[in-house]
This record gives sequence, structure tokens and C-alpha cells, in this order.
Amino acid sequence: MDWVEGDTLGVYLERNHSNAINLNALRLSFATLAEYLERNSIAHGDIQNENIIVEQSALRLIDYDGMFVPGLPEGQGTEVGHKHFQHPHRTTKLFGPKMDRFSFIVIDVSLQALQIDPSLHKRFREGGNAIIFNANDFAAPASSEIFRIIRAMPALRDSATNLAAVVKGLFHQFRL
Repeated sequence: MDWVEGDTLGVYLERNHSNAINLNALRLSFATLAEYLERNSIAHGDIQNENIIVEQSALRLIDYDGMFVPGLPEGQGTEVGHKHFQHPHRTTKLFGPKMDRFSFIVIDVSLQALQIDPSLHKRFREGGNAIIFNANDFAAPASSEIFRIIRAMPALRDSATNLAAVVKGLFHQFRL
């Protein structure tokens, strides 16, 4: 395996959370990565700040211990990923090629929100463990402060509403 240079996503966001151009490039990189993984029936299993290296806007995944690749049996995972990036109903039995969808949705909505209001990062980043959402937000989106804030942003109202609906649904039912 090649050595990867760059910043973790958490460090990159500390440095770039107020740079809308870099955040947009990062969003595009995440969309490309999500599409590539899904097209090839691959899932990382723990998409989160410490498992993504950013070199300029190129993304590299690290820490493959929860990864799904074709040929592995579905439904037999060993971990559920970082709680601030996972659907609240995710279990080790929900192991398969689509298990990263929720994480990618959370990251996309988070990066869009930071493009509109960079101050959200420092306020909600949970010491670098989250971008802006945390597990409590997913457990109770109706009472979540960050959901309330994002719903008040006209450009993100629909995205926040859709994410809240996804959180309330069953893990296997949602789509990107």
C-alpha cells in the first residue's frame, strides 16, 4: 500500500472551513468518490474525519478494517463506524456495498452548510470528531439545534428536511 500524504479531513476543515471554493471542490471530490465506490460495490464502512486524507481536493481513504468489497458476505460486519457519521439504525448486520450512503449524505449537507455559514464548524465540530452533525442530532432531528439552523437556510431547507426524513427511516431504505 502506498504511503498517503496530506491532512485528515478534520484538519483540512480546520484550515479551510471558511473557504467556499475549497469546500465546493471537496464536495465534488466526495461526490466522485461516493459514485466510484457504489459503482464498484465497495464500501469503506467508517467514512469520517480521521479516515479521509485530503491532498488539495483529492481524497484518500485510510483504515480499511470495516471495508466491504465484492465477494465478502453481506450482513456480517465487525464495526459500525463513527457515530457522528452513521445512521442511528446502523448495525454490524447492515454490512454491504451501500453502507456509506448515509455518511456521504451527512458530509455533503455539512459542507454545503459551511459554504453558507463557516461559523457552524467551530460551533458544532465536537472537538474535531464531527463536521457539524453528531449522533444526538440523528437520534432526535426534531429537537436538534443544527437541523433547526440548517432548515432556516433557504438553500438548504430541502436538504435538511430530506436528511431528517432519512434519519427517521430504516437504514436500508434511503438513496443518495
